[in-house]
Amino acid sequence: MHKTGSRIISVLIFLCYVFSFVQSLLCRVVVIDPGHGAKNSKGRIVNNGCISPSGIKERDMVIDISSILGNVFSSNGFKVYYTRDKKNYWRHAETQYEDNKRRAEFANKKKADIFIR
Repeated sequence: MHKTGSRIISVLIFLCYVFSFVQSLLCRVVVIDPGHGAKNSKGRIVNNGCISPSGIKERDMVIDISSILGNVFSSNGFKVYYTRDKKNYWRHAETQYEDNKRRAEFANKKKADIFIR
């Protein structure tokens, strides 16, 4: 199996463990932050993320993983919010610091019991 494929499987297994732990908590609001998707007012990416040797962009992969994870939470009665998703791919921030701050503020506004970054 290709390294990227085995890493994705490892991440999904890890997320299953996280989910089983979270399910035992008395929480119902989850904010999932796929990260690495902000552009400034000039259209430049301020939080690019990594790119694999085969060209896979971290910002694309985390969108897919967050969607899978969000579906698992939703199907088990959790209210799920995303800092970005496929419909709202790019956030707007002038700096990486501002982007990180806005994502944390978003989770606080949603009164998240859990904030997954």
